[in-house]
Amino acid sequence: MTLFRHPNSGVWFMDIRHNGKRIKRSTGTRDKAQAKQLHDQFKADLWRQGKLGDDPQYTWDQAALEYSKTITHQRDYAGKVRYLRYWTEQLRGMKLTDITSDVIERSAPTTQTTHNGTVEPLSGGTVNRYLATVSAVLRYAYKRGWLPGVPHIAKRAEAPVRELFATREQADALLEAMGEGWLRDVTEFAFFTGMRSGEILTLEWGNVTLNQRLVSLPGSRSKSGSGRAVPLNNRAMEVIKRRRGKHKVLVFARRNKVAPRIDTEAFKRAVEAAGLPSDFRFHDCRHSWGRVGTHKRAHRC
Repeated sequence: MTLFRHPNSGVWFMDIRHNGKRIKRSTGTRDKAQAKQLHDQFKADLWRQGKLGDDPQYTWDQAALEYSKTITHQRDYAGKVRYLRYWTEQLRGMKLTDITSDVIERSAPTTQTTHNGTVEPLSGGTVNRYLATVSAVLRYAYKRGWLPGVPHIAKRAEAPVRELFATREQADALLEAMGEGWLRDVTEFAFFTGMRSGEILTLEWGNVTLNQRLVSLPGSRSKSGSGRAVPLNNRAMEVIKRRRGKHKVLVFARRNKVAPRIDTEAFKRAVEAAGLPSDFRFHDCRHSWGRVGTHKRAHRC
């Protein structure tokens, strides 16, 4: 076995001589055990082609399955699996060599169906996330020697990053339009802590220190992967007090379990009733924290 690690990137490369030719390529991984497995598989494929005249034709299904095994440790694993399922529905049983740029272009999603059955066009950014997944699988197949090359995949144009903020008055109007209940509590907490929806919906009482008025957010619950401390001002503490006793583990449990997402339809109705811009989204609540949530900030004990 000839494997060596790149001095700068730390990625393992294979260096193989076959039929008088030198084959040198990246394994695409910094894990030596995984690199060895890729090396051995690649060498076995070369032997079968040379000795048996066997030219294996790998399929999308095989490549997608093997690729999925390499990303199980990643935080966004569930999202990537969702994209993999979509592409498997489109490319099931196809030989990797038959998956051309045209095939990918024709198979890329263009619309999505909302919870209320409405069909809406996908944004360029969302389509690009689907395309990034099919590209990753094909690049993985190339590194294993299953493909002679990776087809060009044209990305979609993405809209400029939107920046939408609410004033303190707009935030209060939105909360009033929601009335009492779960959605108001989650929205108010976002306004006055700057936390993301996923961080709020999975927040556990074990991460809340009431006497210090603090949320200790572990890295496993944070988008960045790094833990952080979130101070609770007076408004955030009011929300915490309202949530006490509703669930033993989860602060913002809904129907006695973790809510998978924000109720977007109810949120839109409240936005309209409060007179906020029609494209104001829940994520904009945390963006507004600098304008809304820093007033009367709680003092650390």
